[in-house]
Amino acid sequence: MVANGVLLLCCQVTVVELEAVLAKDKDVFPDNPDIWLKDLVSVMNLRLSMVPVTDLTFDGKSPGKFCYS
Repeated sequence: MVANGVLLLCCQVTVVELEAVLAKDKDVFPDNPDIWLKDLVSVMNLRLSMVPVTDLTFDGKSPGKFCYS
């Protein structure tokens, strides 16, 4: 599922958006690349939080085909 999440993430975040965030951070914090990186990571995490999480453990199985205990 991570691979699908990363694929969906890549579709939602554009290079232009990341470049805009980086340019803004470089202007505001010119001598602090740590903040640039943290801000880029926060953008990616925000997009990743929008990816639906599915549990494939019991996918395709009816409730009668496995033990509950």
